[in-house]
Amino acid sequence: MAFLKDQINQAFELFDKGYLVEAEELYHDCLSQISEVSSDQYMNILHGLGYVKVALSKFDEARSHYGDLIKITVSKGDSMNHSIAVHQLGMVERSAEKYDEALKLFQLEAELLKKYSNESPLYWSANFYELGFVNLKMGNINNAEQLMYDSLQHAKESEDDICIGCSYRGYGEVFQNKNDRVLAEKYFKNAIAAFERAEDYIAIEEVNELLTGLSHSE
Repeated sequence: MAFLKDQINQAFELFDKGYLVEAEELYHDCLSQISEVSSDQYMNILHGLGYVKVALSKFDEARSHYGDLIKITVSKGDSMNHSIAVHQLGMVERSAEKYDEALKLFQLEAELLKKYSNESPLYWSANFYELGFVNLKMGNINNAEQLMYDSLQHAKESEDDICIGCSYRGYGEVFQNKNDRVLAEKYFKNAIAAFERAEDYIAIEEVNELLTGLSHSE
């Protein structure tokens, strides 16, 4: 069992370093070693595989994995992981640019958070962020602005710098789309400061690219 745990950790490290095919193969190998499909390890592997499949643009397979996760969490009465699995399925649809489907899933997630009385600012910030991002992609800029604002308020309450950085980045993208360069730059720089505190250098690079895009649009 300890060996399997090490393999799961190794698969995540491969994914984190960008070795997607190798991570995919190792996750599948791990999955084949587990017979109890409702176990925490099985669920963790499905989560990991879902991330990898999205990164490889294998959206149908990602949908299948998160669909299985939803069924497992419902059967176990696992309210927290149920809402997480719905959130992840929404991210699959958002990544696949199926924005109508993504919007429905993030709205369902919000309903589940209310149903299960989950008041975690971290969960709500992530939900508002995704709702805001999808609305932005659908051209609903005013809705996106309010949702990103709500995401940011919950992120600050959570005191999680990754969450704060994501919300500032999303808020900056809203103002970028509104052609408000001053506010977009302000919030992108706030995002970088949060990601620096979290030592998330990939996220810092991504926001710097957004800032560069602002400069080129002058």
